[in-house]
Amino acid sequence: MEIKILRPIKPEVHKNEYKVVVSFMYGDADGYGTEEIFIDKDDPLLERFINFLDDCEKAYPSGRGGCDDYNSDIVPDYWLFAEDYDKELTDEEEKLRESVDFYLEWHCDPDGYGNMSSFDGYEITFFNEQGIEHNIRITK
Repeated sequence: MEIKILRPIKPEVHKNEYKVVVSFMYGDADGYGTEEIFIDKDDPLLERFINFLDDCEKAYPSGRGGCDDYNSDIVPDYWLFAEDYDKELTDEEEKLRESVDFYLEWHCDPDGYGNMSSFDGYEITFFNEQGIEHNIRITK
């Protein structure tokens, strides 16, 4: 067998955008996973997305149990930011959803039963115009 090294792969460069890393817990801490989302610094829905993440954190303060789900009844903007939204949308909501440039793909537990994983938190950093990543602080 011959293995030939080809041209280098150019890494993806992020500039003027936020990186949001959402953490999920599988089962009873049987495992963990993350989803990375990149959002333009001028995106008008950024603050609303951060509030959505805070609502996810508050949804089950004592932990999600069994078949409990995160959905639009539990987390108001789930329909707007989650890939697998669960709500019939009005024309106005549909128009707003179509304007969103990013979605959170919610993880399911890998046990094969289709249960949603528990939201386990998030971290946000910022890439400046030179592509340098910075920590941030959010004040409300």
